[in-house]
Amino acid sequence: MIVKTSELRHFCDTLMTHLEDSGYETIEITDDYFWDIPYQQMYVPEKKPTELTLGSLTEDWKEIKKIEENDYTVAYVLVWIGNILKNIGYRTPV
Repeated sequence: MIVKTSELRHFCDTLMTHLEDSGYETIEITDDYFWDIPYQQMYVPEKKPTELTLGSLTEDWKEIKKIEENDYTVAYVLVWIGNILKNIGYRTPV
């Protein structure tokens, strides 16, 4: 699969616009800690993961908000944003 960044941006913009049009200008996230599978095991479906790590949506959000003042690897910020978006996707009924 090949994903164009322009298409991804378009889909994200479309989804954010839909949330705002549906009255979600802010979204309260009441969950915080979550189980995560290390990347090295996450995409090997033929083998059951042997390790879980604990993540924090609060910590992810704090780090995302610092993106302009720090020299983060962009790819890892995408992981943090993915964690936030996944929670919103599960909990927002639109």
